Amino acid sequence: MGLYRTVLEGHEETLGWQDFQAAAPAGYTGDAALTDARFDAQYDYEWDDTPSHKGYRVDHVQVSVTLDRASMWSHKPSRTPELLKHEQGHYDIVALGARDLFNELTG
Repeated sequence: MGLYRTVLEGHEETLGWQDFQAAAPAGYTGDAALTDARFDAQYDYEWDDTPSHKGYRVDHVQVSVTLDRASMWSHKPSRTPELLKHEQGHYDIVALGARDLFNELTG
């Protein structure tokens, strides 16, 4: 029996400066930008009584990666392609974690 309603979403975003909607904090020092990315997982499980399995199995897996753009900020004079690539890396780390969890739950 296969998984039903299984989805991994939001894991292929490409950031742009328009995603950084918040103002840089007052008294800004050091960091030039903040990316706020997270993932959430929901799943069901049920007892599988088939002779080949006999045990609980995960079903209805949904893993979602989201950006909280309203919390993301950048210091506008510091905006460079290199900084955007760096911030993309923060997002990519979260997306890779989400993908790995999805693969573990559905594998």
